[in-house]
Amino acid sequence: MDYIKQYKSFVNSHYLSDGVRITAGISLPAIVLSYFHDLSTGIVLSVGAMCVGITDNPGPIHHRKNGMMACIAIIFGVALLTGFASVQPFLLGILVFGCCFIFSMIGIYGSRASSIGVAALLVMVLNLDGPYAGGREVLINALLVLAGGTWYTLLSLLLYSFRPYKLTQQALGDCIQSTAEYLRVKASFYEREPDFDKSYRQLVDQQIAVHEKQDLIRELLFKSRDIVKESTHMGRVLVMIFLDIVDLFERVMTSHQDYKTLHLLFDDSDILEQ
Repeated sequence: MDYIKQYKSFVNSHYLSDGVRITAGISLPAIVLSYFHDLSTGIVLSVGAMCVGITDNPGPIHHRKNGMMACIAIIFGVALLTGFASVQPFLLGILVFGCCFIFSMIGIYGSRASSIGVAALLVMVLNLDGPYAGGREVLINALLVLAGGTWYTLLSLLLYSFRPYKLTQQALGDCIQSTAEYLRVKASFYEREPDFDKSYRQLVDQQIAVHEKQDLIRELLFKSRDIVKESTHMGRVLVMIFLDIVDLFERVMTSHQDYKTLHLLFDDSDILEQ
């Protein structure tokens, strides 16, 4: 195992950049306001940023933007409703039951919608410690949650505007490495004394991983207006690389031999190793 390559792969992946962006978006409001001795307000802002950050999954930028804006509106409404209903246990019970049902069922619209549902339920749970002193306090708390979500959305869109192709490049590199791993597994069938059952299991698992990464890149490439509609050099290069990788993967995936017969006939020579 080449640990240096694995380290470089992790550093250049979209997983690390997503983690840094989300961490900065969540922690900065609390850190800045704690410096001005108002940590409680900073925590509420960070809660709003965290809820919106949950929905900021990799994908086309217009899907990400629409998801974050929908999440901002929903968590603001949930914070308001939970704050006003906290004075009446009966109303609060109805609200909790309704929110749990609605935001659990919303997952049928996909992973991004499911993340919005999780964020809404999180805001509801964190606001159940009422009752508040009055309607003004409820409104201020909901506005702080709204401001935190808005802050994270602006930060995410600003970072995207600086490097619009970065996420696609990172996802494409990840896909290329997964395809290379698939080739290595397929090559194990030609080794001396192979474990066919183990290799077949690894091949199926790796094939699923490659398909998942290819689906992500298809969304990033062909559903992003910046790449599809603008005839930029970078956009054309990314599309051509992806098409070549898909073609290579399909050629390798559809090529199949009777490996046991091959080893029976050619194990005495070095033709399989070559």
